[in-house]
Amino acid sequence: MLFLSFLELDYAKSVSWDLNLLEKDFRLYKNNVELVTGLGLHFANYAFKSKVTTLNNTDPLTAYTDSNKVLEKNKLKVTYLTAPLMIGFSTNQDEDKAFRLAVGGQVSWRIGSRLKQRYSIQGETYKPKIKSDYDLNPLLIHATASVGFGPVNI
Repeated sequence: MLFLSFLELDYAKSVSWDLNLLEKDFRLYKNNVELVTGLGLHFANYAFKSKVTTLNNTDPLTAYTDSNKVLEKNKLKVTYLTAPLMIGFSTNQDEDKAFRLAVGGQVSWRIGSRLKQRYSIQGETYKPKIKSDYDLNPLLIHATASVGFGPVNI
């Protein structure tokens, strides 16, 4: 496998998180087992370690080095529309008193991606934001889980 060093992540500055906007539970067995689904957003921020590489808007993804640019910020921001599908277990029919656990999967569709950089040349600061698909898969499928008590799930 070819390692693309210009894509090496700065893990301390790379984060991702989900926000479920809608959630619906369908009771499957008694009041303790349910099918959980909904609609939400997944936000991913990938900060790159490389300070001298710029990603090209090409397919396949390539990069070039510009010695005039020393990047102060070099990150790729991606947003996905998500739909989870999980089997959930609840200890109480009253949601305000229930402890919940759910496991399953999530389908995510990429709705936007952009490269955000900041650099200076001869004392002038530039902050380009370049929208592209950057050769990212348009569809993601991954495992997910949540745990909660009362009205809050994590």
